[in-house]
Amino acid sequence: MNFAVSEGRPAFPAEVIVQTNSHREQKGVSKMLQKFRFTLACTEPGTVRGLGGLELHALFFSFLREVEEEAARELHGAKDKPFALGPLEGAGERRGGSFYLQAGEKYGFTVTSLTGAMYRLLEEVAALWPGREVQLGTGALACVDAGTTRAEDLNYRDLVARARPATTVTLEFLTPTSFRQRGTQILFPLPEYVFGSLRQRWNAHGPIRLPEDLDLSLIQVARYRTRTQLVPFNRYKIVGFTGTCTYQVPKKVPDFVPWLLAVLADYAEFAGVGYKTTMGMGVVRRW
Repeated sequence: MNFAVSEGRPAFPAEVIVQTNSHREQKGVSKMLQKFRFTLACTEPGTVRGLGGLELHALFFSFLREVEEEAARELHGAKDKPFALGPLEGAGERRGGSFYLQAGEKYGFTVTSLTGAMYRLLEEVAALWPGREVQLGTGALACVDAGTTRAEDLNYRDLVARARPATTVTLEFLTPTSFRQRGTQILFPLPEYVFGSLRQRWNAHGPIRLPEDLDLSLIQVARYRTRTQLVPFNRYKIVGFTGTCTYQVPKKVPDFVPWLLAVLADYAEFAGVGYKTTMGMGVVRRW
């Protein structure tokens, strides 16, 4: 098996890298993959629908337009956006498809960056955040603080260099996750959909391309524990699944597959999985 070594970092399987998206990689850029957390305090009670994803998406883009209007316009029109946005978290009652926000309580959400340009935009939004007053759904909130949640910034080469081959990985789907195939929603964490979604986002935003001809259905589901959950939006509803799923690599597969499984499992924390990852769905972590 052929291995490549770069700048003294641990070796990784070179044949899995089919090409480099050199136009996406700038020398010295280390800040690409990071999770930012934005905190708010509720000043007037109100409600948001479901996970609050639609309202947070709109709020986030209002800040992006203030920071850089042209970039916000391009991002809004992009088919695959270089960020993932988590659900609104905090105290409050959930009933009738709505999340009831309480005055005096603090709420928060996260946004992850998948590119250096997105990272820089998030830094500017975070700098603009404190002290602003905003409307979220029917509630009024004050923006308290914002910043990164991880002690270190990462890029795609860091994930590649740190990956250790794994014959099994477990993913936890923290918010409802769903896949769309020809107008039909898939409500089971099939490996070809989960890791296919991650590979697609990696290749869309990273400087290192992973092979797209590898059949990811070779990866097997070893065990799972999931349940379905309805996510209401303003004009429609989406059903997704939450829970855990353990995947395993069978013996007769290319040698690099355990490495690829580990890389994509680590990437899931940043990219999210499946449908509506920019509106609170598909938040995933590796166990």
